[in-house]
Amino acid sequence: MFLSPAKINLGLKVLYKRSDGYHEIDSIFLRLNWGDEISFEPLPEVKFVLHSEVNLDPRSKKDYLSVSEHGNIEKNILYKTWLKALDLGCKKGVKILLKKKIPTGAGLGGGSSNSAELFRFLFPNEIGSNSFLKELSEVGADVPFFWKQRHQRVRGIGEILEDIFIPRGWGVLALTGYIISTKDAFLSLKKTLHPPPPTELWIKRKETKNFFSTWEEFRDFFLDLKNDFEPYVLELYPELKVLRDYMEELGFDYVSMTGTGSSFYGLTSQQELAQDSVGKLSKKFPHHRFEIFQF
Repeated sequence: MFLSPAKINLGLKVLYKRSDGYHEIDSIFLRLNWGDEISFEPLPEVKFVLHSEVNLDPRSKKDYLSVSEHGNIEKNILYKTWLKALDLGCKKGVKILLKKKIPTGAGLGGGSSNSAELFRFLFPNEIGSNSFLKELSEVGADVPFFWKQRHQRVRGIGEILEDIFIPRGWGVLALTGYIISTKDAFLSLKKTLHPPPPTELWIKRKETKNFFSTWEEFRDFFLDLKNDFEPYVLELYPELKVLRDYMEELGFDYVSMTGTGSSFYGLTSQQELAQDSVGKLSKKFPHHRFEIFQF
């Protein structure tokens, strides 16, 4: 089995609603060294088989297949990925074994990551052309990012990718177990169909800044970045603000929510701080799960 990594959003700005129903975003996606484990086996017939170990959600021991899309395999992203691959000319059958560590609805991109790994197995000679990445984005907006296998600044609906180079760091994920409706989260922002004035664009003054040589330089960049969905989630679940505030007290350089929620994370350049914080957080919040990661 090999890693199907999670991602976190470093800042997430929703600019406006598009005429196609999607929203224009601006964010930095960090690829973690933690996530699901997945393996593939070719089948002699054009057939799809998916097996999964227990979903390690802190609030549920239900199997991933019963949780994902309420057990409807036809709506499962891996099944849709396989169907898309057939449309693109692949005629392979596949058996998938998935050890699920990334909770569903956690804002960590678990489904999109799994999808990208399946595409990689089914199309081993594909270099990732723009036309191919566009096809991937039709399965899930974040799939092209995971195909790239590196940190990216992400714009559009997730299809505009730009490499970003950052110093290595450490972090702790707080997996709270709350499932946030992505649809409701976007509706809460009440974005119009019109682009904002240029002065409101998110990191325009730093658009060409895609290389950071030191942690201090990187920290100065990310300290003013915000996740637009965080106020909505903290209003829904005020207890998560207690968690967030405590993570800041522990000394992380930056604490934020990822995606539309409900996972939070803290970033630091110090491995020791990250390791010590896991124990402290687990003791204070035993009903949540905490994972250390590197990026």
